[in-house]
Amino acid sequence: MHNPTIKDPNTERLLLAHELGVDMQARTVFLWGEFGGEEDVVATVMSNITFLASPVHFPETYLNPIRLNINSTGGEDISMFSLYDLITTIKTPIHTVGTGEVCSAAALILVAGEKGHRSATPNCLFMVHKGKSGLGGDDDEVEAQAALQALMSDRYWKLLQRHTELTATQWFSKSKHKGELWLNVDSMLEFGVIDSIVPTAKEWAALSTKKIRTRVKEVEVEDDDE
Repeated sequence: MHNPTIKDPNTERLLLAHELGVDMQARTVFLWGEFGGEEDVVATVMSNITFLASPVHFPETYLNPIRLNINSTGGEDISMFSLYDLITTIKTPIHTVGTGEVCSAAALILVAGEKGHRSATPNCLFMVHKGKSGLGGDDDEVEAQAALQALMSDRYWKLLQRHTELTATQWFSKSKHKGELWLNVDSMLEFGVIDSIVPTAKEWAALSTKKIRTRVKEVEVEDDDE
């Protein structure tokens, strides 16, 4: 990843973040784009996470948390499950942060972050929906595709149940009504999608007296000098 023609380390760091979606110094990976398709970013995200979690490349820090920033409209189920399996099986904790919109396949990745370390920016939106058919071919092919879709859909709702406060049936029912279920950050907290809301700049400045919103309760942060 190192570019020998760039002598300024800060410039190289910015280029890596822009071109490859990773800030190695901050141990941050950016999932900004689609799951699958022509603009698939999942392979790059998985490579970056695997690299930062490698004891060979980072023998002293590989177990330090990796921050995964997510802004995605979602995409293919297979890519989603591949990334989900990676972040839930490696030893390195993954802290997820939603920003912009976190939809469909991306929704499962947000909730799968380490419990207590899943957050979203104040204006982030979260969306889950019923799977779209898109079936084609002869009768046998349509039947096989429908069976696969039902299998993946069932797994999707059950995994959402594993990481949140709603059951698979509740998630499906809420999404079934209008086809899509959109949540703001307050509802995300209520349903257990995230554990906290990223403070604004003004809130950071006032953290000694500010009540921080969390899913469990409001926590009073005391001044260190008291």
